[in-house]
Amino acid sequence: MEELSTGLNKHTLYIKNINDKIKKDELKRSLYMLFSVCGSIVKVVTVKGPKMKGQAHIIFTSEASATIAMATLQGTLFYDKKLIIDYARKPSMVIRDTRDGKRKRPLDDFIDPPATRLRMR
Repeated sequence: MEELSTGLNKHTLYIKNINDKIKKDELKRSLYMLFSVCGSIVKVVTVKGPKMKGQAHIIFTSEASATIAMATLQGTLFYDKKLIIDYARKPSMVIRDTRDGKRKRPLDDFIDPPATRLRMR
């Protein structure tokens, strides 16, 4: 597998081969529930545009959690498709700003509120 990472952005995972028939809210909740077993998640980013179809980014509070998630969930069957996981090419804005000292709060304060409010149907 080709390494996309430069070593500076191992908090963020790039997920592809996601079933694009899933609604955005359900996808975000499902990804959060699947990946949160590996560590605290700052944010789940899903965009339903033509360029990001079938893709998502998961931002973790620690590099170790992201690495565990990638190793554990690589190839997992998710809505009838096998996930392909790699480190993101660029760090997320939350991670970059935290490292640059622009954000004073710890990463734990940025945990994605919509994903934590799971609604059971």
